[in-house]
Amino acid sequence: MFVKWIEATVAAGHRPAFSRAQSQWSAIASTPGLVGQVGGWSGDVACVLSLWSDSDSYESFMTDVHDVITEASDQGATYSHLRVRLFLSRFPMPGSRNSFGAGLTEATFLRVADCVVAPERVRHFESAQQTIWRPAMATAAGMLAGIFSVGRADSNSFLVTTLWSNEESHARYVSDDVPRLRDLADAGADMMSITGHAFVLEPSWTVVPR
Repeated sequence: MFVKWIEATVAAGHRPAFSRAQSQWSAIASTPGLVGQVGGWSGDVACVLSLWSDSDSYESFMTDVHDVITEASDQGATYSHLRVRLFLSRFPMPGSRNSFGAGLTEATFLRVADCVVAPERVRHFESAQQTIWRPAMATAAGMLAGIFSVGRADSNSFLVTTLWSNEESHARYVSDDVPRLRDLADAGADMMSITGHAFVLEPSWTVVPR
């Protein structure tokens, strides 16, 4: 799977305009290869996660569809800074649903861990995700589905994205499980930096394939 992660800094006065423009991306629902798209507000940052079956589908979308929608919505006028990064799915983080796409229709909350790992610790970090974090998330109440992805252009950059049925379920997991799991995984020794986003999904920004 091909993952696109977008962070746009939006001034408070421009939030309604940005949101209206973002809702126009529903036009991509019939685009071949789309797995789904979701997003919401993390402080003054609009975050959008877009998923495609493979890089060819994504590149076709960028060539044939993307600019038409962007120009029609004038979304570029609503934000002051845009950061776009691309990732390749390495493995799923299973939850109560059998795929990330299936979880999109039920999720109301998204957690994104944006990790930069010390090069010499990459193997340990990936192993810990497989053997410690993945099994724990699979049994966490309210966790629907997730993806562990590696940067397309940066092999020590990782994105861990998880869909949750509600904010309360995620909060319980963070308070009850994360401290213990972090110690077991020796996460502090792996990380050069970690940025977290956890936010309620904007329903009008969710796009699922037709």
